[in-house]
Amino acid sequence: MKTRPFLFATLLMFLAQTLLPIPAAHADAGLPAAAALSMPEIVDCSRDLPLMTGGEFQKLWGELEQERLQHEDPGVLLDQADALTDQERFEEAIPLYSKVLSLDPEDSDALSGRGNAYIETRQFADALRDLTKNVQLNPDSFEAWYDRGVAYFEAGDYPAALQDYQKSVTLNPSDKCAHNNLAITYESLGDNQAALSHYNQALEIDPAFEKALRNRADLYFDTGAYFHWFVDHVRLWWMGLTA
Repeated sequence: MKTRPFLFATLLMFLAQTLLPIPAAHADAGLPAAAALSMPEIVDCSRDLPLMTGGEFQKLWGELEQERLQHEDPGVLLDQADALTDQERFEEAIPLYSKVLSLDPEDSDALSGRGNAYIETRQFADALRDLTKNVQLNPDSFEAWYDRGVAYFEAGDYPAALQDYQKSVTLNPSDKCAHNNLAITYESLGDNQAALSHYNQALEIDPAFEKALRNRADLYFDTGAYFHWFVDHVRLWWMGLTA
């Protein structure tokens, strides 16, 4: 009867190595790699919203441009900048955000918009300047702390990112992206236990949160918890999310 656990373990590893993707970092160690998993990455749930189609953008832009020609209102300029951001045209959006801020240096929406556009264009010093000012103006805003956490993380300042994500989670404990990003930051700092805790919390909020599930699976693999890694990939397969 003692052979049953051994046979089960052998079957499990065979299925895992044959059917499931091995993280790329381990592929050169002699382990099969059906498809390499990406390294954990921070996420912004607002970026998951569908982009406007080209026709929708052109229609909105025409309406906003007509309004702007009638009266150059900061709100219209901000809407135009946001529309360009929606289309991921960040370099074009930045001057419009700047024009809004020249009229009102404390416009939080423009500070946040330009700060995030600077992140996307890898101008981290400028991003941190805008987003720090936004935090100072809105110390109780989840979005303000979260956005600056993204900037710090992308700039490679993980301890500062950790503090901002911790604050954002305190302000909004039900945001799955904040828990995922906090987990990745803990992982980057070598605290795998805290990372696992926040991946778990992200998945309690949304059990179908693909990025957190993939990130947790990778963490399980890295820490030798192969059974849990296998189970997470079965969940991904069941949801039709396997790569």
